[in-house]
Amino acid sequence: MSETQSMESVIALAKQAQDKLKREKQLHQVRLQQSRQQAKVKSHSQSNDQKQEQKNNSNSTTPTTKSLYLFAQFDLIFGALWERQHYQDQNKLTAYIEKWNTILDNIPQRYIEIACEKMSMMPQKELRWIPRFGDFLGLCNQVRPQELGFLSTRLAYAEAYILVKQPQKHPNQHWSHPVIFVTATTLFNKEKPNHSINKSEYAIFKGLYIENIKRFLNGESFPNPTLVQHSLTHKPKRSASLANSHLSKLKAQFTKA
Repeated sequence: MSETQSMESVIALAKQAQDKLKREKQLHQVRLQQSRQQAKVKSHSQSNDQKQEQKNNSNSTTPTTKSLYLFAQFDLIFGALWERQHYQDQNKLTAYIEKWNTILDNIPQRYIEIACEKMSMMPQKELRWIPRFGDFLGLCNQVRPQELGFLSTRLAYAEAYILVKQPQKHPNQHWSHPVIFVTATTLFNKEKPNHSINKSEYAIFKGLYIENIKRFLNGESFPNPTLVQHSLTHKPKRSASLANSHLSKLKAQFTKA
């Protein structure tokens, strides 16, 4: 092989090597770009997952205003016993807070306050542990209307009965509270009677009254009561035959005279 041919072969091999290196470099750039893109997508996905997880944790572990009030009362009443109640497992703590949030959701704040007052006045021997969910609900159910600023159930029932059943004796009388008015109109509704064979009228009134008090304290608006209207009593109409009979008797008396 001549020197010229050898030189051309070397140049050709060098060119092939350069082309191969160039292709490998381009391939490396493509792979690097793909790798960066995948890493970016993965990072974005993880970031979204972390944000969602943080959001979920934030929502689930945040006590509501009612729960915070109750926990503060537990701290005041039970002291060290409440401080020792902690959860190393975050999931258990989250479940505990969520349970209280759910239970207290429909209970009026005033009910919770009075239940806590009752709890604080219990004998020390009855405060050996933090109340369970059902225990505290029991305290709330013991709250009576008069402790909330309403008439007692018996007085409210007496007012409802008199103003609905005997309106003629109390014309233009004002109802003492919208809750009693709404309860009375519901109970004594002739179109939709609320009577039961197994319950007395008073027992039905009591259930409706307590439920309406809770709705009122939770912010529901009630219609203003109307004035008690005087109910006119009409004498029954006499039949035509009875009238004719009386007329015949009168005519007979005048004929004899």
